[in-house]
Amino acid sequence: MTRKKKSIKADGKANKGTRMGFRATEEERQIIFQKSRECGISQSEYIRERALNHRPKARLSEREIEAYISIADARADLIHIKNALSGKSQEELLRYFRDPVYMSRWIEATDYMIRRFYEIEEHLAKG
Repeated sequence: MTRKKKSIKADGKANKGTRMGFRATEEERQIIFQKSRECGISQSEYIRERALNHRPKARLSEREIEAYISIADARADLIHIKNALSGKSQEELLRYFRDPVYMSRWIEATDYMIRRFYEIEEHLAKG
């Protein structure tokens, strides 16, 4: 009994030797074209993914990427500030902030902003 070898391309992906076809209206073709383009994949890859019940993710726009990077940078800055302050004594913190009520509110606000940045980042990652 001979076994058919699976053909592998140089990039490690299996060659797809079987060809399939189907009929679609012009409107359906345009929708498939647009959605595959939004995901950055070919039309055949988009149709294959959807037929296998996968949901290809749309790529982020340049503006969304810039916003994502900006949020990540702002979050990192707040974390650095919070970490730097958490190692200080109460006396040092009082010298920085002078007003304990202000200092407490500032730390609470910073914690809230960091948590919110994580939520936004998770939302963007889910797509």
